[in-house]
This record gives sequence, C-alpha cells and structure tokens, in this order.
Amino acid sequence: MASATGALLRDDLGFFTDFESNPDGQILRAGTVTRSGSLSELGLSVAGSFKDAVMWGLTLGIPFSNYEETRDYQEDDEFNQILAFEDLAFQEELSVDGAGINCKLVGIIRPTQALRFSLAAHTPTFWTFNEQYETSFTYFFTEPDTGEAGGGTALSPLGDFRYNLRTPWRLLGGLGVVIGRKGFLGFELDYSQFQGNEFRFEDFTVEATDLNLGVENSFTSSLGLRLGGSLNLNPFQVSLGAGARQSAIVDDDELYYSFGLGLGYRIGDFFADLGYQYRTRLDFFQPYPDEFTPQIVELDYREHNVALTFGVQF
Repeated sequence: MASATGALLRDDLGFFTDFESNPDGQILRAGTVTRSGSLSELGLSVAGSFKDAVMWGLTLGIPFSNYEETRDYQEDDEFNQILAFEDLAFQEELSVDGAGINCKLVGIIRPTQALRFSLAAHTPTFWTFNEQYETSFTYFFTEPDTGEAGGGTALSPLGDFRYNLRTPWRLLGGLGVVIGRKGFLGFELDYSQFQGNEFRFEDFTVEATDLNLGVENSFTSSLGLRLGGSLNLNPFQVSLGAGARQSAIVDDDELYYSFGLGLGYRIGDFFADLGYQYRTRLDFFQPYPDEFTPQIVELDYREHNVALTFGVQF
C-alpha cells in the first residue's frame, strides 16, 4: 500500500517503511485525475392558463447520467535518496451510469402585463445507479544487499454495485419585471434541504444506514439567490446575472458566488445564444486512500464556463 512517505511493508514486528533509510529523503510525487460524463433529461410537460393571469405547468422528468473517472498517482525515487524504494503507481477507475424520475410543478401569477410572480416545487429525483470500481497498484524496489530488483503489479477485484439515491426537495420563488418593450429584470430564490439525500443499497443495509447518518450529520439546508436582467436590441439580446449560494456543509459559513454574461441573436425562426459563467467553490481531494496518514488537499475552484446554443423554431 502507499503511505505519505513511500511504500509500507510488514514484518513480524509490525510495519516499517522504506524511508527509514533516509527519513528526510525527497521523492517525486505526481497525480492526475481525468473525469468525463454527461447529464441529460427527457421531459414530458403539460401547461395551462386562466385568462393569461394565472399560468401553471407540470413536467415529468426522466434524467440520465453517466460518469467516468480515472485517478493516477505516482511516486518516483529519481535521485536515489531512498535505499530500497524505486517507484510506485496507484490507479483507480470508476464508471457510473444512472437513470431516474422526478416531477416539477410551477405556477405563475401575472397581476399586470409588466409584473409576474412565480412559485415552483421540484420533487426528489429517485435515481438508480450502476457503478463499477477497480484499482491497480505497482511497486518496484531493489534489494540493498544483493542489488536484485523486485516488485510487480496487483489488481483489485472488480467492484460491481447497484444502489438507489433520493435527492432532496427543491423549492423556488421568483419575481420578474418587464421594463418597457426592451428590458426585463428577474429575481429568484431557491431552497434545498440536503439532509434529504438518502442512499439505499441492496446488499449493504448496515453500510447504507451508516452512510445516511453521515449525510444527516454533515449536511444542512442551502439557500441560493440569483439576480439578472436582459436588454433587447433587436436582433441582439444582452443579459447579465449574478448569484450567491450558502454552503450545504454543517458549520461552513462560506458563500459561493457566480456571475454570468450572455449574448443572443434572433432572426425569423433561427436563434443563437452565447453564454459565459464564472463561479467559485471549495472542494477537498484525497490523492489515494490511506488509513495511516490521510493526505487531504483543499481545492479552491475558479470556474469559467462557456456555452453555445442555437436552433430553429417550428
């Protein structure tokens, strides 16, 4: 196994490390994480209105997701500072596919042509996931007394898991104001109780109970605010928005911000939109599993997202 200071080996007296030969020895450490995936949803909707003053809509959503992640971690004694140790590599491969079902209900009240209020409720999404996970560990060393090279690669069994996830309810409220014929301002507030996440495993009921208890103790509610506006400069449209969200982690008072800018083009039945979003968030990363001295890296994200959409109405 890998530790914070190279390879750990076991003899009759317990555990020892290659670094005992040189506790201050320096090795090269490197790691890469490759992630890819998608999230899409098929929606079946119905809607209606009463005198154009009260409008409603109902959507049955069937989301699909897939996710793949590969983690590679390497240690290399390139400068021969550790007596026996040469190099090691640890790789993790994760593949997840899922499908679910949810429902969204929205209502809009428009007391005047220029003012509208909205309320929406999103039910939990009931997901079913299939997950595969496997690891490999490669370690090479040289016997100090004989100079004989040793080591090799070990593969874990393929872990094949199936489990269910229920996400929390989500409640939203909004206010929109139309300014003349060229402008629009909107405000939206949403609330989620992330303690409502619940896992279910077919063959690991005790583990599921422990996991759900950890979710309940670690997460709390989160409130999100968004403010935006758009200006119609026919055939172009310009939009600007900003948002802030509370952390959903217990005892974390951090606020996460996002800013967006959009440019749209409309002519006839054709439309194209270009959007840019900047947002901040914190995360944590563990390069490799280690029960002795876990290595935890704090990640401070600054994300830049660009999206281009276009289509034809018919």
